[in-house]
Amino acid sequence: MLNAAIPVMISFLVCFCALVAVSSALGDMRDVPIVELILQAKNGSSEAQDELGFRYASGMDVEEDYAEAAKWYLAAAEQGHVKAQNEIGGFYEKGIGVPRDLRRAVYWYEKAGAQGYAPAQYNLSLKLSAGEGVKKDAVQSAKWLGKAAEAGAAQAEFNMGVKCLGGSGVKQDHQEAAKWFRRSADHGFPMAMFNLASCYIAGEGVERDVVQAYKWLYLSVSESRRKYLSEKSKTRRKMSHSELTEWLYPLEGDALNRAQKGLELMRQAMTDVQVSAAMQQADIWAPKD
Repeated sequence: MLNAAIPVMISFLVCFCALVAVSSALGDMRDVPIVELILQAKNGSSEAQDELGFRYASGMDVEEDYAEAAKWYLAAAEQGHVKAQNEIGGFYEKGIGVPRDLRRAVYWYEKAGAQGYAPAQYNLSLKLSAGEGVKKDAVQSAKWLGKAAEAGAAQAEFNMGVKCLGGSGVKQDHQEAAKWFRRSADHGFPMAMFNLASCYIAGEGVERDVVQAYKWLYLSVSESRRKYLSEKSKTRRKMSHSELTEWLYPLEGDALNRAQKGLELMRQAMTDVQVSAAMQQADIWAPKD
């Protein structure tokens, strides 16, 4: 479920939202041999059925087969397995292994979201925002997004900031926007770092602070973080739909170029002491769990 969200930025900072954040826990099932896993799934274990769905979807230990993946995800979902409900929702949304059916996708997102599953709450908010498979409803979209954000989903935190910035389904509030961008940035989401820097530059929702702005903008494009995220991206094909919902995408393309240009412009306007202070803070920064 990739979402594009473009909040209002100052001239040299432009943000494009790409899905996703922190991977969900794999649990012990990932280590179960495939023969034993199939036996458990056939005997009705929803955990095994969900894991078998993942194996068939990713081609791990079995030949990739989306129809088989959908079959096992659905079996687990019908037993109330919350992650499988979100997975089969994604299959219906994209038409993977099953006919594309946005209403069915929303149905399963609602099932999982009602159980408090943040990735499904996030996905449901996207459908409500776009009016896909359900009547468009900005207020309900913000409600479900807020639940996912409160659970600590970095992508949801970022998008909640975007909604607060633009007043979509919620009261426009720059302080709330900055708060959510900060939470998402603290979790390591580059797009949120990018937007938080913009808030500090413009003094929107926070006091204007060029040191904080430079720190967050630098972190959003730092080469070490880009290499880390690029290395992780090699494993994306082996990740489930729920895990991809939480993916932390690095800045790329136009957004990266504009952020780098922004750093250059800021550096020219700042003192050496200010830049040094920003870099010292960036060097000791670490993402929160």
